[in-house]
Amino acid sequence: MKIDYCFHTHTYRCGHAFGEDASFVQAALAQGMKELGFSDHVFLPGRPQPGIRGDYQLLGDYINSINSLKKKYAKEINIHLGFECEYFPEYVEYYRELKSKHHIEYLILGQHCFYDKEGFHWYLYENCPYERIKRYTDDLIKGMETGLFSYVAHPDIFVTPFRTFTMGCEECARRICKAAERLHIPLEINLGMTVAVLFNDYNGLTYPNEDFWRIASEYKIEVYVGADAHRPEYFRTVDYERALNLIEKHHLKLLTRLKK
Repeated sequence: MKIDYCFHTHTYRCGHAFGEDASFVQAALAQGMKELGFSDHVFLPGRPQPGIRGDYQLLGDYINSINSLKKKYAKEINIHLGFECEYFPEYVEYYRELKSKHHIEYLILGQHCFYDKEGFHWYLYENCPYERIKRYTDDLIKGMETGLFSYVAHPDIFVTPFRTFTMGCEECARRICKAAERLHIPLEINLGMTVAVLFNDYNGLTYPNEDFWRIASEYKIEVYVGADAHRPEYFRTVDYERALNLIEKHHLKLLTRLKK
């Protein structure tokens, strides 16, 4: 089996990805991909987050660029226009507007942080308390319940501060998988970390996490595989075999085309 799609692709606009938009398309084509979705970190009006997501003023440029590539490469690859978003209650209507007014084809739910009057806060950090991964899980499920998102990106990201898969990790995993089953929303086996670990020294757990996907196999859920590409080179360096092995070992149902 070959993975011939990626719906989790970032652009330089977010501030931590590299390469021109067309370079991602060319790299995907070089790997024989048939479907490519751009899903940069969503631009939020009135709430800048430099280095994490692009300024809201870049929205038009992003839309025009991806739509132009759609037309240019229409005979070679199907290109989709999307965003990766956190569930922020204050921005739910804005997300709906992105889909209706700006014709954003799909949104994926990638919960990294929350914010309050003091600003943005990451859920996860070294030796983070159980309360943080519980809040991550609570917010993720609330986002799933909006019906706005095509799938959940890296649902197992919450394991990264831990050195072992704790009882708290298992509780969060089961809550996420149970919600995915109830709401019929796919989960993503995210391979971005398989590239990142080549350049960093991680003391904690990484994802995709074996224990999480073992638990996921107990529920009726569907999965995507995502490169989480931040450079064009990701398409040839991510460990697709790792995802395929998890899918085969745990009898997971793989989706190969975008369900909007």
